[in-house]
Amino acid sequence: MTVTITEDMTDVSMCDSITGWAGGIEEFATESDIKVEGSYSLAAWIDQTTSAVEYYTISSTDLSDGEHVFVWMSCNGVVDTKANGGYRIVLYTDSSNYATFYVGGKDTHPNGGWVLLCTDASATPDDEVGTFDPSDVTRIGIQFKTLTDAPSVGQNKFVNCFWDAMRYGKGLIVTSASTDDADYQDIFDDELNDNYFGVVQKAYGAFIQSGQITLGGTSTETCDFVIDNEVIIFPDNDLVASDFYQIIPLGNATNPTYVIISNSVIKCAGSEKFTINASGANINTFTVISTTFDGGGDITFLTGQSITYNIFNACDAIDPNGSTFENNTISNSTVSGTSEGSLMVNVDTEGEACKDLTFSDYPGATTYAVYVAASVTEFDMDNWQFDDPNNTTSYAIYWASGSGTLTINALNGTNLVSAGCTSAGGTVTVVNAVTLQLTVKDPDGAAIVGARCFIEAGDDSGAAPFEDSVSITSTGGVATVTHSGHGLTTGQMVNIRGCIQPEYNGAGKVITFISSTQYSYTISGTPASPATGTPTSTQCFLSEVTITGGIASESFNASGTQTYRGKVRMASGSPFYADVNFNGSDCSSGLDLPIQMGLDQ
Repeated sequence: MTVTITEDMTDVSMCDSITGWAGGIEEFATESDIKVEGSYSLAAWIDQTTSAVEYYTISSTDLSDGEHVFVWMSCNGVVDTKANGGYRIVLYTDSSNYATFYVGGKDTHPNGGWVLLCTDASATPDDEVGTFDPSDVTRIGIQFKTLTDAPSVGQNKFVNCFWDAMRYGKGLIVTSASTDDADYQDIFDDELNDNYFGVVQKAYGAFIQSGQITLGGTSTETCDFVIDNEVIIFPDNDLVASDFYQIIPLGNATNPTYVIISNSVIKCAGSEKFTINASGANINTFTVISTTFDGGGDITFLTGQSITYNIFNACDAIDPNGSTFENNTISNSTVSGTSEGSLMVNVDTEGEACKDLTFSDYPGATTYAVYVAASVTEFDMDNWQFDDPNNTTSYAIYWASGSGTLTINALNGTNLVSAGCTSAGGTVTVVNAVTLQLTVKDPDGAAIVGARCFIEAGDDSGAAPFEDSVSITSTGGVATVTHSGHGLTTGQMVNIRGCIQPEYNGAGKVITFISSTQYSYTISGTPASPATGTPTSTQCFLSEVTITGGIASESFNASGTQTYRGKVRMASGSPFYADVNFNGSDCSSGLDLPIQMGLDQ
């Protein structure tokens, strides 16, 4: 199988010779028995003290652009804790300006043995002399702080501190032949058989990734990479850059890049984040199935690909980017700030590819489960489930537009409501269509056809108008209702009561929106105008006559929990049935109620 692993790093010293090394450690030499790679490591004996720095001189090098320094270190005794600088990397601009980074200790690497230690050259140092400039590095050094003496026999001391294979860079590049699949085991096997970069190590069946892995390239490279039934862990290291832990697929117009991730776990062991950006040009496939991403930063997928049955836990912003994004769960999002949400919606058609999603424990008042770009004016949510859709402090939806209206079509059980939405100044309207259905039968269980049914708001605790006082005028067969803050839209219905003129009264009046304070409906006759008496308006959710099977149904758009009350009557002819009244606490998720009518004796 042809798999090629190339280092995206520069070798500083392979530590096979003391040539080029200098500093304050008086007695150090090559060691052939204890090493990581090559023929030798470098070793010294250090007695219960902070050693001097031993450094390697290089030409002035700019390490300010995300370049990290890697070095293998080991101690056969006990080093101090990381906070006290058990293992240290020291970077110099010159002898008067240098920075020391505490990269490990007995608490972070308690088992001893060889450990790959790493720091971003631009990280905040634990100690600094003068002013260190990461864009002008001329020396790279190591230092130990031991808590035990080196072993000895008589006057003879034996080496107890070792270092090997010093490099700087970002990670590894993986390519393969067109007919071969590469995977993490291939990278690890190459590590063992080549220069042992240490970017991918293995412990207890899991792969430990200590840098960036680039898959393919932008020239003529081929890469077919599979992650299946694997655990990938990024180690806890507060000295790496925020964008250092990455899996980076790259494509080109000549040869393909295929990446498939399935049935795996990818996670960070500490507070650092890993990122994945699969949105680059000419990537042929980036498919993710049944995988858990835990502790990720921003993750961007590839248009037209399949991202299904995954869990994104404690991640930052997830951007489907036009992929098929279905049956995924986003929980405990760590996204922050008002410019993004745990899921990003950037185009009107996003909802067509995003279905069957679950959002739980999304962030607080200034961050959101879903961030909708200002350019989006309408999109579908097909079975999106929010664990707290009514929460107005942890909003489910944020729309970035300062004006206009965003219409969200909540489909197939989506439980989003307007109360869980906010914006930069525009209006977010949730069209949350559920079905209200009554099945009406007689005492013997036979369907009753032709029964008159209606359901309306049950009290004033919900968003729907309930027995609101209104004023009504009419002209030319059209009644105009003045109703402050009604919140209704064209096509919805109201029940009008209390007018002395009966032409105004009635159930299921279908309205036409005029303004936030007015709407109209048609009437018969020419009643006096304005209406007199005590006119009231209550929103009507269902006004139908039962059809075959005794069924009356209506589509209903709820805006939060909504109480209801209703009536079924049948008085068109014998046999006669007694009216049935009913009520309930919430119809926002739909109703399917059986109604049994008794004979009117």
